[in-house]
Amino acid sequence: MNAAFAMLKNNDFYGALQYYNKVIELDSYYCDAYNNRGNTKMKLEDYRGAIEDFDRLLEINPRYTKAYYNRGNAKAMLENYNGAIDDYSIAIALAPDYNDAYYNRGYTKLVLKRYRSAISDFDKVIRNAPSFTKSYLGRAKARHYLGDNKGACEDLYIIKTLGNIDVEEFIKEYCKK
Repeated sequence: MNAAFAMLKNNDFYGALQYYNKVIELDSYYCDAYNNRGNTKMKLEDYRGAIEDFDRLLEINPRYTKAYYNRGNAKAMLENYNGAIDDYSIAIALAPDYNDAYYNRGYTKLVLKRYRSAISDFDKVIRNAPSFTKSYLGRAKARHYLGDNKGACEDLYIIKTLGNIDVEEFIKEYCKK
């Protein structure tokens, strides 16, 4: 599969897709090939095709954690947010410290305006990976929408301290001191 990785590195997604097709043709139970082909389809914005690959992978191995996470990402891109949350939740149940799954679930809850629940997911990531600035930003947005501008500003200043300059406008607008 090194050839496919080289193709992906050069943004040759169609070449990588053809490679994974051949691998799967040779071994229809090769889970990594389905996972990688699904991710390649995601790059090509073929989210439904990606979901089909992740579904097939999960038929073969229902404990393949990344497949739930990746399928959740594909579902989110199709605006199937509840389905995405379900998949992120399964990934978390299989791997309780899966920070990316907590983050994406939190962000998806943010989209659905489930702010308190989103904060809970962002808190988990912040405890596990305190330098992961996107979790502070997600929590800041949720806090802001709940009317907790003080808490939102605290998160924004943490991001600024960590070196993220993308929050300056948000700080100027919401954190007048």
